[in-house]
Amino acid sequence: MKLTRQLNDILLLPTAEQRQPLRTFVKEWCIQNASEIEAQSGKTYSNWISPMSKANLLLLADLIAYNENTYGDALDLKLDEVKLVFSGNLNTFDNLRDIFLNGYYITNTKVPHGKVAEADDNDKPLLEGVTVTDLFRMFVDIANETGCKDNGMIATAVSKACRIHSSFEPVFNSARETWMDHTISDDEVDDWTGDAFDKLRDCHNASCTYITGEATTTAQTDGKLKTPDDTSAAIVNTIMTKLGLPNIEDVINKLNKSSEDMSERDTRIAELEQRVKQTALAPSTQVSQETKSNGTIPNGKLVLKSAHELFDMPKKDFDFEINVWEWDAPNPHVPEIDPHYIFRPEELFKFLYAMIMNQRAYFWGDTGTGKTTLIEQGCARMNYMFSRINFDSDIGRFDLVGRDTLISDGTRTVSKFIEGALPQAMANPTVLCCDEIDFCRPDTAYVMQSALEGNGLTLMEDGGRIVKPHSMFRMFATGNTQGQGDEKGMYAGARNQSMALLDRFTVWAKVDYLNATQRKQLLKKKCPSLEKNHIDMVCQYVTEHMKAFEDSRVFQPMSPRGMISLGNAVATFTALDRQNPTKAIQRAFDTTILERATTQDHAVFKGITQRVVK
Repeated sequence: MKLTRQLNDILLLPTAEQRQPLRTFVKEWCIQNASEIEAQSGKTYSNWISPMSKANLLLLADLIAYNENTYGDALDLKLDEVKLVFSGNLNTFDNLRDIFLNGYYITNTKVPHGKVAEADDNDKPLLEGVTVTDLFRMFVDIANETGCKDNGMIATAVSKACRIHSSFEPVFNSARETWMDHTISDDEVDDWTGDAFDKLRDCHNASCTYITGEATTTAQTDGKLKTPDDTSAAIVNTIMTKLGLPNIEDVINKLNKSSEDMSERDTRIAELEQRVKQTALAPSTQVSQETKSNGTIPNGKLVLKSAHELFDMPKKDFDFEINVWEWDAPNPHVPEIDPHYIFRPEELFKFLYAMIMNQRAYFWGDTGTGKTTLIEQGCARMNYMFSRINFDSDIGRFDLVGRDTLISDGTRTVSKFIEGALPQAMANPTVLCCDEIDFCRPDTAYVMQSALEGNGLTLMEDGGRIVKPHSMFRMFATGNTQGQGDEKGMYAGARNQSMALLDRFTVWAKVDYLNATQRKQLLKKKCPSLEKNHIDMVCQYVTEHMKAFEDSRVFQPMSPRGMISLGNAVATFTALDRQNPTKAIQRAFDTTILERATTQDHAVFKGITQRVVK
């Protein structure tokens, strides 16, 4: 584990400072394999590693640490194994990444994007003397090193951080055009050719600095102006005296004092803003809240935890504390954590706001966007009990509030009131999810109005008994529509709900489908046996399918469920029929997509399939 800890420490350094420590980290292995490296590449180990991209440096370091962690000897790693990984056959290594800590850091880099002050043109590194291909490789390497997924931002960073010679502008423009049409993925960058790396090293580092905002000038670092030497000060003071101005030392001291005062003021303002933020988002229930075991749930208590740490979100957006349950035994009502679920900041923030402030939230969107799963996985990470009611036209008042039931006690038959889903949830620290509430009969929905207001529920069927809600009881609703009818004609059975019901929901959020980057990330995790080229193929199909859906050319959406089903089908069918991979892939598309499509949709999907299946 020694190398694992060393690599973790390196990955905690600022991005721009990681390359040299990584070279030092892999040096011992390179020396051990120097003769083999020279025999296969014709280069000394130092010349072999010098132009290596940071992406490949990370891979090599990760393999070395994994070998030490798994087999006890990092030096047993063979050069052929490394070359196999670098060649693009990453299937085995990608599987290791899912369970290996270092791989987690590499594939989930978290780099703060910002912009440093622009330097004078004469201080910028000169960009010239390389080919379009090498310049494109630099763009890819910058994306890998900074974690930036915005092609335009990367191209702008290079143009702003570097001085481009006029004779080199056509080359730069050509590389930029190619780059802007490129889809950024997790693909590794090829090694540099010739001396291109040395020529582009300074431009590469300056561009990364421009994106991450990690480098600052000396003046920015200490925040103070320096007094000139005695000779220079005497010359300046002569001029200042003639103009009736104070000497330069006094001017600089006053400016530095003003800068310190401004810094103190900014610090106080930041502290006050943080206090206001914490006060505004302070949990509505004190952390001393506890719940006693009742035979079905264990003892539990609330503790405060950092939102950004719990949900692995940027601190600048989630720098506040939330209530989290701790149970003294496993609680069967708390959902299991899905480590592959992708939280999106905007929807998560609204969920946490509703939880903290005890607001009623309505999440709506097309099928398969992850509305219910967002609530469920939020509860899983906060250790909240979760209950779900799936609404349809058959759900009635008695299902919600309860009913009298005849039961036998062995000697006689008696009438006993059995509580429905609503009072059962209200009496406990439960998050109740009213799933597909837009399919509920409007007259039935009126039963929930008192609960949605946060008041007690009167059970007329049980002699007027009042059920008071637990202080940590929360209510959410999900729907394919906003409760005002199906505007798309896709969701048969969706009803117009009363505005009296909808008005009681005070937090609203539209949940959209995952973007292309998130879809690829999810597919890799959910379909680990899917080959890399098949991952790209499925992602390309889903992107075109979603575009057709958004343009109303088809009515059948492509949800994450459908994408994962397609990915698993491709992986399984190609494994069963290795002699005819194209036929196996077509069978997977037929099974999961085409055979369920209408005639009109089928023609569109068939055209997309023919384009992406090669």
